[in-house]
Amino acid sequence: MPSSTSGSRTLALGLGLALFAGSEWALWSNRTWARFLLRHEPSAASGDTFGVASRIRLTEPGAAPLLALLGSSVSREGLDCAILLRGFPPGGACVNLGIGGGAPLDMLYISRELGPAPRTVVIAIFPGILSKAPKSGFIDSLTIRAVAVSGAWSRASPDDWRRMGSGLLQTLSPTLRHREGLRDAFRERAQAPREDPRSDARRTSDEDRKPPEYFANRVGRIDPDLGLSRFAATQEMGLDWLIAQETRAGHRTVVVDFPTRPGFETTLAEDVRARYASLLARLKSRSDILFVEATALGPLAEGDFIDFTHVDSNGRRLLSERLGALIASQ
Repeated sequence: MPSSTSGSRTLALGLGLALFAGSEWALWSNRTWARFLLRHEPSAASGDTFGVASRIRLTEPGAAPLLALLGSSVSREGLDCAILLRGFPPGGACVNLGIGGGAPLDMLYISRELGPAPRTVVIAIFPGILSKAPKSGFIDSLTIRAVAVSGAWSRASPDDWRRMGSGLLQTLSPTLRHREGLRDAFRERAQAPREDPRSDARRTSDEDRKPPEYFANRVGRIDPDLGLSRFAATQEMGLDWLIAQETRAGHRTVVVDFPTRPGFETTLAEDVRARYASLLARLKSRSDILFVEATALGPLAEGDFIDFTHVDSNGRRLLSERLGALIASQ
């Protein structure tokens, strides 16, 4: 009898786990659910995880060519899919997967979620990537491997390990990974649904433009939030791995040194400027990618920026037109 009872419990547990896994798959592979989520995507960064997952789910399967935009909020706010697609053959699709504070390790995770679909991938970088730690919503075993191989594990703090452990735990369940975004989405209850749930979901507008004194108070002053982090080498390794993954799969890979407002460079410490310049030189020497220098996307006026790193509507149009023309001409 005890063995029979134990077997029944094991069977019940197995069935329960199977039902849970099945319901998770059914929910997070559902395009109607994805559209609903994007209509209620919160303004908080917590919405980035399910926002990315939903946009990927809504990308038309088999669309050719697929243009995938990876990066931080500079690309989310600064690139327009509709404009970029003008230089591509009809029938293609574009998905903007830029996230707040996004860095190469996050992009590496997101790119794998795209699967093997043929694509052109645009990877936007700027000096801020050297200050970023892994984001818990975009962590998996490859993130931990990069931390270990780069040697950053020896300098990781207890909070770093808790974040990475939480990220690994979230690989068990999409609902677990998206729980904070779901909480904020239902808390905010967006007042009006988005007309097009596959839009770029920009979170800034021209009304967010900083006043002149904002820039005057910051030019020439080092921003401690943009210093080299203990994960700088790991982020560079993540970028190398991302490029290797995309080029090995035969995907066209474009790396963009995203333009910033004049004066931004004066807020960076010398070691940050030197390391980023070294990274750009290394990227420029590669023959397996299309590397786009910031100067190739200029000129931009100071008035085309709302702050040091984000452009306004005119800047977005100019950057998208110029980048689209460069990609189409290569």
